[in-house]
Amino acid sequence: MKQGFIMLFCSLCALALAGGTSEIAARIKARESIRQVGEFTKKVDGNTGRVKFNHRLNNGKFVITNGAKTFVTSWSGCITDKIWAYKEDGGLIGYTEGYGIFPKDLEEFEKVMDFSNRAVAVNKGDVVLFVNKAGDFLAVHLLSVKYVDRGDDEYSVEFEFKIY
Repeated sequence: MKQGFIMLFCSLCALALAGGTSEIAARIKARESIRQVGEFTKKVDGNTGRVKFNHRLNNGKFVITNGAKTFVTSWSGCITDKIWAYKEDGGLIGYTEGYGIFPKDLEEFEKVMDFSNRAVAVNKGDVVLFVNKAGDFLAVHLLSVKYVDRGDDEYSVEFEFKIY
């Protein structure tokens, strides 16, 4: 144990002497800012709403709840006008490219959605369905995705949602 600590200390000292401390400091500062953000949550009184958030913070997680039903959505960058959406642990994610309306009922979901993936690249304008551990359904209609490194003024994902 003591040898491992000494080796780590020596490695950090060597990096500092080589001028790498500013990069390490920047990484530590970035990680600290992400930890300070905490969990993003949208609580609604009913079953519908609209959110916009920076998908690069909080490990891409965004929680939506109406008090009775809670969904942990997860997101990460993809190509322009798309974003990766991930299923919740113990849940499912349903997606069919080109499907862009909120269904009237859950039976319609079963007819059109593919639930075989762990993650899906969602197109702007399409609907993705999250199923939580309890078997509750959340439909998300993707309105916009922005990436600074692709010329936008911010990193963000914006969508409307409906809890079933």
